[in-house]
Amino acid sequence: HLNLININNLSTVPDESFHLITCNEVIEHLNDELLDQTLKTFHRLLKPDGCIMITVPMDEDMMAGLVCCPFCQSYFSRAQHLRSFTPQSIRQLLAEYGMSEILVKDLDINALPRFRNVSLRDRVLWALKGRPFLTRPGLNTIRKAPPGPHLITIARKTGSVQLREAK
Repeated sequence: HLNLININNLSTVPDESFHLITCNEVIEHLNDELLDQTLKTFHRLLKPDGCIMITVPMDEDMMAGLVCCPFCQSYFSRAQHLRSFTPQSIRQLLAEYGMSEILVKDLDINALPRFRNVSLRDRVLWALKGRPFLTRPGLNTIRKAPPGPHLITIARKTGSVQLREAK
């Protein structure tokens, strides 16, 4: 069965509760501390040999989307992304959190058909299987992901979290 959990209260969820965790277009927005907490929590929540599916924009030019706040003169990414990922960097990051790669693939998420009641996770898994989509007008109502290629990463929990140096 499907469990939907409030991510603001994951401390009450028992260890090794899930076979699969999906995290779509999120981790590029997290600062170092929150990214560390999030990936440690995912590791704790996954059953042994459980899987995680993560999507992120691929190899973003972080300087291209910078804007300047007219009030405080701070620069920030228009999409509020704090980091960019390559296939190698996502593999390395997940390895530090006891995850081994099953698949790292670039995919144009915006080329996937959009259906009102079909999640991004299901659309990605369907596309990875090479299955055609049946479409009809009026179903393209889901908000688009940022433009450009994205990384689809599926990894399996295989080890323990390595100690990370404070940044």
